[in-house]
Amino acid sequence: WVVAALLVLRPRYRQVQWVMTGLQVLVGLPLAAALGMKNVVMLSGCGEGERLRHSTRGRWLLWLLRRFADRIIVLNSAMEEELRSLGFGCERLVLLGCEANPDVFRPTGTDERCPLRSRWKIETDAAVIVFCGRLVPGKGLFTLIEAFSLLHLQWPNALLVIAGDGPLAAELHLKVEKAGLGGRVIFEGQLPESSIGEILRLSDIFVLPSQSEGIPAALVEAAAAGLPSVVSDIPGTEIIVDQVHGLRTKAGDSSSIAASLTTLLSDQASRLRMGAAARQLFLSGYTPDKVAEGHERMFRELLHPAQRKGKRVGIVH
Repeated sequence: WVVAALLVLRPRYRQVQWVMTGLQVLVGLPLAAALGMKNVVMLSGCGEGERLRHSTRGRWLLWLLRRFADRIIVLNSAMEEELRSLGFGCERLVLLGCEANPDVFRPTGTDERCPLRSRWKIETDAAVIVFCGRLVPGKGLFTLIEAFSLLHLQWPNALLVIAGDGPLAAELHLKVEKAGLGGRVIFEGQLPESSIGEILRLSDIFVLPSQSEGIPAALVEAAAAGLPSVVSDIPGTEIIVDQVHGLRTKAGDSSSIAASLTTLLSDQASRLRMGAAARQLFLSGYTPDKVAEGHERMFRELLHPAQRKGKRVGIVH
């Protein structure tokens, strides 16, 4: 299908953007290059290059990327360093973030939080901590439950909202019940974007205890909502500067996460200051317009000769 699509669309399009690294990339990269098309590849996150290096197909793909990829989109500085160590020149690596919808993900209004909490059946005086994302290995969710158990000893009115679904859901429910936190941890399941926006607006702190990330969309959405974040000290969360937009903790350390949550819950002024700084961070670089500017700049650099000749410029995903 990829081969057919490239051959049919080539007269109208000059660029292909490849997402992830499956068989379609092995087949499509050299064919697109042979057809005179520009190749842009987006990798999934930190460690992807190293993972590819340890398999025969992966090493072949890395060779194809070095030979035929005109640009590789990286999500954080660690990915950039990893690819440079694997022989990719910095001129082909483009650091681009992800955006959030500012109409959906925004700070809570003055009189909005109480009605929202009432609608979601959450106590008005609860200290609400929220996690949004897939319930999968690597997100540090068991560590988060342990951290919340420690926090709950000091903050009995604290409430942890987990929005998302995934293969670990049943195990996480069981862990919560065994910890005696059944009434203080709420699993909301998979939610539409509008509901995620509401959950963020009624919350006090966003938490992301992952062991590995690219640049998590949920973190950008939390920043857009004006929430301070407690995040693992990993490359994928580097947009959060410690003590500026939130607090950084040691990955996998439940005591560190609990201590950071306690710090923010104990200091409303700092919490509000960091939340406001996170909102400004979002406005400065992660709105749809800002992210689109970065992509368009990359496309213009690649396709400038085609633009000079008056050719149509398009993108095939």
